[in-house]
Amino acid sequence: MKKFSRNQEDLELMSRDLELNSSELHVWNDFYGNASLLKKYSFFRTKYFYSTIEHGIRLDQTIWHVDKNSPLKCALTYSEFRKKLYQNQTTKYVFNIGSIINYVRIKNDIKPSGSIYFLAHSTHYVDVNVEIKEVINKLKLLPDNLRPEYICIYWKDILREKHILFIENGFKVVSAGHMYDSNFLYRLKEILLNFSVMITSEIGSHVFHAQNCGLKVLAPKNLADCFKSDKYTLDDFMEKEIEKSEHSDSMKDFAINDNFFIELFNKDDFFSVELKLFFSNYFCSTKKLSRLNFTLIHLFSLCVYKIRPKGLILHFFDFIYVRLDRRISKS
Repeated sequence: MKKFSRNQEDLELMSRDLELNSSELHVWNDFYGNASLLKKYSFFRTKYFYSTIEHGIRLDQTIWHVDKNSPLKCALTYSEFRKKLYQNQTTKYVFNIGSIINYVRIKNDIKPSGSIYFLAHSTHYVDVNVEIKEVINKLKLLPDNLRPEYICIYWKDILREKHILFIENGFKVVSAGHMYDSNFLYRLKEILLNFSVMITSEIGSHVFHAQNCGLKVLAPKNLADCFKSDKYTLDDFMEKEIEKSEHSDSMKDFAINDNFFIELFNKDDFFSVELKLFFSNYFCSTKKLSRLNFTLIHLFSLCVYKIRPKGLILHFFDFIYVRLDRRISKS
């Protein structure tokens, strides 16, 4: 039996629908508790966060219009891939800080063991089409060393009662709670650190968070048939990155979609470990900035917001940004 310091006893209460009550300048920064987490990491404490924070890991070339059109002139993202998209599509000062889950600090003295299955999740507006009975049957067919005892289910799917059938079939269900809950990332990281293997059936933020927490990710092919998922294609930038890498022969004929993802993660010997890390790090960097470097970004974004530079002062801020970005890139 796993032990969780944060409540997992009342899933319905933890997943109850909430309103987004935020005092942030960019209220969407409070998704998953991102703003409060990063403000605590900075040495310089402020009431507001002065950069937009990308809240979900994307594999396409879209920037959420709310972040893109925000009056905040600085943006934080999680990979060089996303950073270049911002630079091409906006005039914001953009920084790659890596996966936000790396900034979650929790005490966990439990040795990771066993596997956990992450169910593809719904959103406020989209209900994921999934055959729960079929998923359960296929999970039970996994080898003993991979068959999960625990299922992690998103708050929206708890409200849609997708957890009930899992519980009735002997699985234990956990959740990170509501996306507006400031403890979301703390719960998620604690859940991940308890396990050595994640079983999944589609690509999503959970895959990259798991790898950043040291889990082995597996995507058995037979589970993929239970879902209908979006497809992604290789963008021009990634094609150039692949051409320069030692993995060009392995990846050049693939599109980045769920089929590729299943092939990449369904067994150890299909692709090399190095290729899996290249793929994961490309879309969600494993880097974690020092508190000093992060504080410098925080101060820079504060100054940009307060001063709103124009003319010669704008050129000075451009110069500072280049120097600061270069410092961060080398760290």
